[in-house]
Amino acid sequence: MMRKLLVTLVFLYFLVSLVESLNAMTPNTVNIKPLYANTSSVVNVTVSVLTCDGGKLDPNYLKYLRVEIKGNETYRSAGEDTKLFQILPGNYSIIVEYLGSIVSRYNLSVVNNTKVTLKANITRVDFKVMGLLSSQPLRGYTLSVDTFGLLFNSGSSDTVSVWLPFGNIQYTVIYRWGDWGNTTASGNLRVSCSSNLAVVRLPVWNILYFGFSLNDGSSVLGLDGSAEVYYLGKLTGKIDFKSDDKLKLEGALTGPYTIRIYLHGKKIGEKTVIVDEKSWQYNVSVNVLRNLFVRLNDANNRPLVSQDLVGEVRTPIGIVVNQSLGESNVIIIPQTTPGDYNLRITSTLIGVVYDGKFTVTSDSAEIQLPLLYTSLIFKPEASSVIPRDISVRVFYISGGKEILLWTTTSLSDGSESIKRVPLSVLPVGSSVKVEVLYAGIKYTSFSTVSGVGSIQVTLPLYDLIIKVYDRSGDPLSGCSLNLTAGNLQLSTRLRGGQAFFPSIPKSDARVTVVCKGVTVIDEIIPVASGNITLTAPLTTLRVVVKSWFDRPVVGSRVTVTLFSGNRTLYSASDVTDQSGTAFLTDVPVLPGSQLMLRVEYGSYVYIQRLQGDENTVRVFLDILIDTPLLKLSFSQVIITGIIFLSLGLATVIVLRRHEHISAFKNMFEVGAGEEEEKESLIQRLKNLFRKKKEEEEEEDIFF
Repeated sequence: MMRKLLVTLVFLYFLVSLVESLNAMTPNTVNIKPLYANTSSVVNVTVSVLTCDGGKLDPNYLKYLRVEIKGNETYRSAGEDTKLFQILPGNYSIIVEYLGSIVSRYNLSVVNNTKVTLKANITRVDFKVMGLLSSQPLRGYTLSVDTFGLLFNSGSSDTVSVWLPFGNIQYTVIYRWGDWGNTTASGNLRVSCSSNLAVVRLPVWNILYFGFSLNDGSSVLGLDGSAEVYYLGKLTGKIDFKSDDKLKLEGALTGPYTIRIYLHGKKIGEKTVIVDEKSWQYNVSVNVLRNLFVRLNDANNRPLVSQDLVGEVRTPIGIVVNQSLGESNVIIIPQTTPGDYNLRITSTLIGVVYDGKFTVTSDSAEIQLPLLYTSLIFKPEASSVIPRDISVRVFYISGGKEILLWTTTSLSDGSESIKRVPLSVLPVGSSVKVEVLYAGIKYTSFSTVSGVGSIQVTLPLYDLIIKVYDRSGDPLSGCSLNLTAGNLQLSTRLRGGQAFFPSIPKSDARVTVVCKGVTVIDEIIPVASGNITLTAPLTTLRVVVKSWFDRPVVGSRVTVTLFSGNRTLYSASDVTDQSGTAFLTDVPVLPGSQLMLRVEYGSYVYIQRLQGDENTVRVFLDILIDTPLLKLSFSQVIITGIIFLSLGLATVIVLRRHEHISAFKNMFEVGAGEEEEKESLIQRLKNLFRKKKEEEEEEDIFF
């Protein structure tokens, strides 16, 4: 009996082993291990649920596990992967549910205590989310198994392990990039025992680089600038160009990025960069010029360099750069941007001379400004030199105001024929006023700045030649000529009838000519005429003195006297030569005066009033006898002849009487009476001659 029982047990053991081997080949196979024969009414059945590969289910997923044993009675278990059931022997069906899906079904005939191990259609699926760089998985995503309503967060891990039943499932992966945005990927997965890895790819760059460079390709490193990167309007990163030229973002999404560029703390631009799935490195061109060179030229394209000028440039972001133009025409603006610039040129003498705009597109800008180097060129109108003591004031006229540009009290050293005076840089078309003061006479001229910037100033100065002739057309010499122009007073002597006065200001000048103390000319002349010819009321008087029978009177004194009222203005004398001629040169003949001619010869005097227009005056002296001892006129000769004839007759008579008297005396001796009679006769003859001479003198004075 015992032997039969032992054989029976051995047979049952091999039978159970065979069943377990077959059950290991399929999830629905169960290994039955009869422990012992029991004839009692309740047996123990232990059910263990494993994954399809024989692994244990994650404890966190046991809550989704359900085990049900159905037979005459129904037994249930939840949340346990190993469960001891006490049931009555009989035929049962074991059903395993996981996440609402039947993952194992097994029919069991219970005789005695039994342990059942089931490999359910459950497997572990590892979800990995990969970005666009395949070598680096993403972290911090959310996995939603939509089929079962499961939601998992990867946290700091790059893998989410999920125990899922076999079959088709839908899942959704949500990747959140901080607070800046998210991306979602959905898919279907057929779960089987071999599908233990699910890789989900998202349009996410594990590492995203924004490199910043200037327009010329050089690095922005060292600039006083920065950049801000925005995604969907949210700031994702900053970079300071002083220390870096690349911005690194991790786990960045694709799509449009807004990049704001700042220079000197001011926004200079905004760009949109579309990050796609092809590249994780992007270069952002920063529209900044490390140095801007602004070259300034005048209207003639010459470098604008002047100690009087200061250039002010205002950049598009409001940065103001001031630079003196005293040594260079280049204004250097560091770290600036292309765009529209304001340029202002200020003169320390007159203020703002230019205010305008220019556009910059590269690191060099050359600007031709409507400004000119302005200079004054002084040149006399008709004079060989510029005299000393010319005062000049130059004004810049702007807005009705006059601004003094330059002044001097002595324009020239007196030897220059042309004087160039540099002024300043002035705007083209501006007005300049020049005041010239010389000899108390002021001249004003207005000019417009144009051309090459040279302003011609013609000084109204003239080299004046004054020619003075007498009435006969002969040049005067030796006379003093005085010229008054303004407060300029000059004097010279006529030589060859001419006087030269250099650099006389344009005016109506007064000219006086004094000959032998008499002012013979006093006239107002126009200096601008240049050559002035004056005729002095002077004449050369030829006086011919002759006597009877056209005989020249030699040695007579001829005197011409000019009277004005009772005052003697002029007097000159000459003595007749062998021809009886006397010459009196430069005899003034002034209106309203009297010219008297007086000829003296011995006791003879001839006086005549002249009209002033005579060139030759002929004088007849009634001299019939002209000897060194005796000079007698015709009448005197006749009277003298008569007298001598009378005396002769008287003498004869006297002699005859004397003879008679002598005889009578002798006769009567009366001697004293004869002498007295003789003396009385001689005295009467002297008185007669004296009276005759006085009558002739009175006659000469009358004529």
